[in-house]
Amino acid sequence: MTTTGKIVGLILILLGAVFIASKHAQAKVPGMCAPSKGLDENMKKRFSETQIFRGIATDGYFVILYFDKNKKTWTVFGVDPRQSHMACPLSAGGDGQIVIDKGENL
Repeated sequence: MTTTGKIVGLILILLGAVFIASKHAQAKVPGMCAPSKGLDENMKKRFSETQIFRGIATDGYFVILYFDKNKKTWTVFGVDPRQSHMACPLSAGGDGQIVIDKGENL
């Protein structure tokens, strides 16, 4: 497996762990989810974050990662395609960085 493949795999594992741990918290925070339509534009406008990763989790959810390279902030959303494509924030933070080996592209 290439270094890029290992990095992508690690990102998927970490996002999956965040997603699984956060699913229970979603039910305790009503009103946090919103329709996924327009999410990219909203994240750019409100937080200057752009989508840098998306994937499909083993349970069918879409996982989306947004990042602002200047402020180093990030946000992870889970989107349930079975429930009107509602996007729910799973986690967010600061002091983030994208880690890849020099010369490699994801």
